[in-house]
Amino acid sequence: MPTPDAFDQFADECGLRMTAEPLCVAPRDVLAPLEGLDQHFLVSLSKVGVTEATVRLVFLTPVTSRSGPSIRDVLWWMAGDAWVLERADGDINAWAVTYGYSSTDVATVWLFEQASRQSKDLERLLGGADMKRLLALYEADMGPSRTS
Repeated sequence: MPTPDAFDQFADECGLRMTAEPLCVAPRDVLAPLEGLDQHFLVSLSKVGVTEATVRLVFLTPVTSRSGPSIRDVLWWMAGDAWVLERADGDINAWAVTYGYSSTDVATVWLFEQASRQSKDLERLLGGADMKRLLALYEADMGPSRTS
C-alpha cells in the first residue's frame, strides 16, 4: 500500500475541501502546439465548518492533462508562493530577487501583491499554526539543496 502524500494528509487533517471549475478561455493562438496550452480552473479551497474564509484562485494545468488540479497540487503551489514571501520577510525587493524580476516593474508589483493577498487568504483559512505546518511540509518536500 503506497504511503499517503503529506499534502493530501495535511488537507484531510485540516478538513480542507476543494472544488475546481474549468473555465472557458480563448487561446491567444489557436495554432499553438497543444503541449504549450493550459486549461484554467477556478479553484475554491474551504474548510469544513468555516464559511467566511474561502480561498479562490485561478489554477492552470496542461491541456494535455486528463484531469483537473488535485488539492495536493494547489496546496503545493500556494505553499511555495507563501514560503518565498516568508523567506523574503514580505519585502518586495528580496522577493523579486528570488525570481530575477525588477522590483520596480509594474508587473512585478502586481505579482507580489497577488502573492501576498493569496498567502494572507490561505493563512486566514488555515490559521497560523497550520500555515506554519504547510510551509514546513513544502520545505521538506523541496529538500535542503533547493531551499538554501
